[in-house]
Amino acid sequence: GDHDEDEHKEEKISFKNEEFNPFAYMEQDKSIIQPTKDAKKQIKKELKKQGKSQEEINLVLDKIDNAPLDERIELDSTMDIIKWGVNEIQPDLTGDNIDDLFLLKIVYEFLSLHIGSVIYDKKFGEIRDVLLGKIDKTDDYEVEYLRTTKYEPFHGIFVEQNHPITIQIRLFGWIVYRIVFPKHALPIELKKIVYHLDLKTNIEDVSVLP
Repeated sequence: GDHDEDEHKEEKISFKNEEFNPFAYMEQDKSIIQPTKDAKKQIKKELKKQGKSQEEINLVLDKIDNAPLDERIELDSTMDIIKWGVNEIQPDLTGDNIDDLFLLKIVYEFLSLHIGSVIYDKKFGEIRDVLLGKIDKTDDYEVEYLRTTKYEPFHGIFVEQNHPITIQIRLFGWIVYRIVFPKHALPIELKKIVYHLDLKTNIEDVSVLP
């Protein structure tokens, strides 16, 4: 292809088996964007079609393995490559946001683990009415959409502060939903429950912070 090596490129990627990989596709100039391991397989297949010896093929594959990042490298007279480096990874936030009602259901149930039957007190009445579909909105809760700077392999939920009640949901470490109940508070002495799901081991853990 004819890409400028200094060009800033944004690609959609997937995360699977502890690896980040771009989705494969063909550019207008017929160059192909794909994971390096897939590119090596395709290049090896093409070189075999050209009648190259195994020794010649191995030399080309070694060139790929040792190629510097973000520089065009000529493999032979018929093809060249650029191994793009990764400067930053960000979540794809172009889709629809998670419905606030779904987030409210999660934190309402999580909050009940802390305060037990007090969750049925009339002071949480408007929140229950929203959950039951009796009313559309209430100023008894607010949802903030945030994010951190890097991916971490976990999901979690925890009480961020007692006054006002603030509960944080974390997805993949970096997508953050902060749900605030501005009119409500938890007792200062109340211990905080933390739920953590390790996405590498699939192990769930519930701990208590002092």
